[in-house]
Amino acid sequence: MKLPYFKFLLYFLFFALNILNAQTTVTSDIVGYLKIPCLGGSDTVVGVPLPKSTELSSTIDSVNVGASQITLTLITMTVSEYQDSHFVRFGEGSSLEGAKMTISANTNDTLTLDLVSGYDLSDVSVGDEVAVIPHTTLSELFESVATIPDGTEVLYFDSTGASINKSSAGGYIYYAPTWYDADTFTDAGQAVLFPDDALIVRVPGDATNDFDLIVSGAVPNVGHSFPIVTSSAGANDNLVAPQIPTPVAISTLFSDPSDGDEILIFDNTVRATNKSSSTGYIYYSSFGGWVDSDNFSTSNSVEINPWELAVYRRADQGGQSAVIFSGRDDYLNNL
Repeated sequence: MKLPYFKFLLYFLFFALNILNAQTTVTSDIVGYLKIPCLGGSDTVVGVPLPKSTELSSTIDSVNVGASQITLTLITMTVSEYQDSHFVRFGEGSSLEGAKMTISANTNDTLTLDLVSGYDLSDVSVGDEVAVIPHTTLSELFESVATIPDGTEVLYFDSTGASINKSSAGGYIYYAPTWYDADTFTDAGQAVLFPDDALIVRVPGDATNDFDLIVSGAVPNVGHSFPIVTSSAGANDNLVAPQIPTPVAISTLFSDPSDGDEILIFDNTVRATNKSSSTGYIYYSSFGGWVDSDNFSTSNSVEINPWELAVYRRADQGGQSAVIFSGRDDYLNNL
């Protein structure tokens, strides 16, 4: 579902890119931004559609699968400088292209990765390109908002649990000038927001508290890749907002689903909290792929805004597992 109230404001600088067409890589980030309206007295589904600029680029010199470590080529880092505050994104051509993993530790040349379910570092090859990118923090996500209404909440979810219609796994609440952990009331301004995770921004009050969230950052120059977790028994809801800055067809975003998988989308223009989904799609190969769950019309080419996507309901697969959805959106052809 392509929603017109989300105005995509991305400037590719095509005239500059034409000069680089003969080159195999682009050496600098292309910057863009998205405008996401957040309504007072309402829940708004958001993600982090644009990462911060790449801090370090390198290639992989060796892989230690058992230790979840990669050693980088000709790189000298300060010990622990990227620990928990940065993530690795695998580059174009890698078997894990687009995969993102938090750095849990680093030496002067080695990164230890928080391996995400569904990925296998044995698929990584020496020479694969990687980018080290800072995580976006809670305060940074809202830095464009001049006045955040007191009592505004941000709710996050656990996609690994085995259930549907999940309650939030935790949250943050704002009272000027500070974001607090909603449980402990400790300062949470530097809390890390993970790429590809959906969040609920809950703004109190009414229309007088409306504000626009301006999310700026670097346009990803690699394909998308994110995991969807299957529970050990029954269906499982994954709260996702893939880090892609343009509307994408369902069949491109979710290219290898299973029968019975569902996508549930929430209408951010409706002023309400604890909303039911406004639109849904379900996958059946016998019906030709993705269909509208209300009228079963073919929906493979329907475009959705990844940054507002909320629930991917993975059908029961008869056991715990994870599937990786990966692909390349059309905008990458212009980079």
